[in-house]
Amino acid sequence: MMMSPQGLAILCLLIGLSVSIIITTPCASVALADCNASGYCTLSADSLSCQSVPCYKINEVGACRDATAIAYDATLCSGLSELDLRYDNVCGPLGQLDYAYVRLPIQKTGSATYSTTGMTVAQIMAETVAATRNNLLTQLFSLNLYAASNTQLNSILSLYIAYKDDMTGVTGFAMSHPYYMEKAIYAALQNFRDDADATKDQTTTLTNIWTLSETLLLRLRTFRKFYSTSYFFVNFAHTQFSRTYLSIKAQYSTFSLKWKQYSSNGYVQLITFAPKQFSGFSAALSDAIMFNIIDTTGTAYVLTYTLTWLITDNTKITCAAETTSFLHVMDRNTLVESTPAVDIHTYCSVSGTTRRCDIPSTVIDAQTPAGKAFYIACS
Repeated sequence: MMMSPQGLAILCLLIGLSVSIIITTPCASVALADCNASGYCTLSADSLSCQSVPCYKINEVGACRDATAIAYDATLCSGLSELDLRYDNVCGPLGQLDYAYVRLPIQKTGSATYSTTGMTVAQIMAETVAATRNNLLTQLFSLNLYAASNTQLNSILSLYIAYKDDMTGVTGFAMSHPYYMEKAIYAALQNFRDDADATKDQTTTLTNIWTLSETLLLRLRTFRKFYSTSYFFVNFAHTQFSRTYLSIKAQYSTFSLKWKQYSSNGYVQLITFAPKQFSGFSAALSDAIMFNIIDTTGTAYVLTYTLTWLITDNTKITCAAETTSFLHVMDRNTLVESTPAVDIHTYCSVSGTTRRCDIPSTVIDAQTPAGKAFYIACS
């Protein structure tokens, strides 16, 4: 049914009025009953006040469409120029999506404490019969990591880790698709990043996440010769030596590993993550990269390679490659950095809008890369 011109005018007026109310009402003045539904505010932990949320958590695009009318603490926050079904973000700094703060669509069904058949995490953990455990993988995968408190999240991650042999086929039964492990990793990272609980345990959570990532990399060795997936703030790639290179693209740059010679076959496996999703890494210019170089049995393999960091839009970089470029090395579980950072400016150059660093394996290997993550910054 076609709406009359008068009806359309009234509808437009109501929509305009709604948006006007949204973008001019400070969260502190929004009724508690309407706080969470506003799309740009949230109830405090004690439910006694309505508070603003960070820019990336805003769900109502009208709240960030007009920068001059912003009435909350999302400074320089405006509506994204493009929206995508792959993420739930509608606002961003200066209207740009920040990969470190992408909100992937969350699982809205299921529980963090009970599987779809009502089994508890403890009950799934207690099963010891291999055939039964293999059947319980569907119950494991039904647990909702997004709905978990930090304590519940680590219990679920511990359950995934305990089912390592079951997911990778060691017990002799069907192996799991890598996606189920990937989903648990990115859901856990997103849960941890967005959890406002000041008591959440960063070291335990990251230790569990990266331990699970080792299970994923183990599964990839039997899944496919080449594999690559991207989830904005965490990415995975895997290949055999015979391909001679492996790369992962981040928001503004690309990490690549390239090699030429090897005496026997093996695997290069990469994981990158956006360090800015954690506090204290605002100066990072690149994603953080972690990698395995192993033979077909999983034993560490000495390979001569070059780690290349390439950015084709140098406007995103604020330091001069010729004088200041440093490789930062950190423990992947604690995020504690080694000091001092490694000066790599002699391996870097700028040509027009292209910035490139070609770091030899001798520089990386000297840092004992097992269990470490690397990112690049100006100082």
